[in-house]
Amino acid sequence: MKTTQFKFDSFTGSDIQIRLTFPYKDDTDKLHIINVANISAIGGQIQVEGTPRYVMGQADPAGYSQGKRLITGSFVIETMNSSFMADLQKVMPADYFKVVLGITEEEIDTNTAIPISKMAELQYADQIPLFNIEIIAIKEDNPSIRARRTIEGCKIFSEASGIGLSSLDTQESIQFMAKEISPFEKIKA
Repeated sequence: MKTTQFKFDSFTGSDIQIRLTFPYKDDTDKLHIINVANISAIGGQIQVEGTPRYVMGQADPAGYSQGKRLITGSFVIETMNSSFMADLQKVMPADYFKVVLGITEEEIDTNTAIPISKMAELQYADQIPLFNIEIIAIKEDNPSIRARRTIEGCKIFSEASGIGLSSLDTQESIQFMAKEISPFEKIKA
């Protein structure tokens, strides 16, 4: 009988980079990726509805049926000198909201690059379009050891922040739902 040997590597928090990517195509049909946020923690879960199925004469379930799948998660952003939404609006190209939201050129405020009709509306994180999260782990002492996971089709549904008088930092907590999540896989060097 042949046995397979596995070699396991572990990563620490300092080996991991987390990027929020906002893909979109401009008028030239070129795909742009914009990376934002200083994320200090991320977590998530995959939950599937389950229902036990019983048969007459047995107290224990004979099996289970499963229903819809829900992918949820949260991440914590270290707030430096401005909020996540303020930073996001600063780094977005002038035509981002126009392309994603289908806004015409006349509706864009040239000073802020945000649609005039949407300026008051785009102040909360739950209003931004779908985005992806990319988690990349690279061993500092051996860069050939790498792994990657992606969470795609993320939609923010909750944000929270707070300031403590005795705390050294300010954080924002963002909760999201996602369409799909990949397994953590090694990246070939």
